[in-house]
Amino acid sequence: MFSISFVANETGISAAALRKWEQRYGFPKPQRRGAIRYYNHQQLSMLIEIKRLLNQGVKISKILANPEQITDSIFLSSIAEKNRLITTGLSYLQNSQPDLLTVWLKQQADILGMSAFIDEIVSPLTTLIGKKWAAGQLPIFSEHIYTVKLLAVL
Repeated sequence: MFSISFVANETGISAAALRKWEQRYGFPKPQRRGAIRYYNHQQLSMLIEIKRLLNQGVKISKILANPEQITDSIFLSSIAEKNRLITTGLSYLQNSQPDLLTVWLKQQADILGMSAFIDEIVSPLTTLIGKKWAAGQLPIFSEHIYTVKLLAVL
């Protein structure tokens, strides 16, 4: 369970906005211990996706118009988006654009928050880079460049 301050920090959504959405749209519905709100992992993941949609210009009223219908199916497009993001990061590395890789990594960390950035970008990208290297499709120095750039962001 995550506190409202943790969720706000990880998602980039203010605690005031989370409270307002709960009041106005009935989402998210945190568990409470007295006046303190606690959010579960699924809610945190959904709020990260909501923040991504907001950053793309989708209005919160459209996203949360039917809070009882919020399911993973609403965010199916996010899977394709995440795959596109991972491919983008890999392409900067493959095309010898380390400065663009650094900028891109910083942007993703800022947009997603550190926890989601590690889960959704760093982990799959690192795995993909390792597989490409093992298959002889990526030189070892590219993996080293990625490591240096990632450490600079972390």
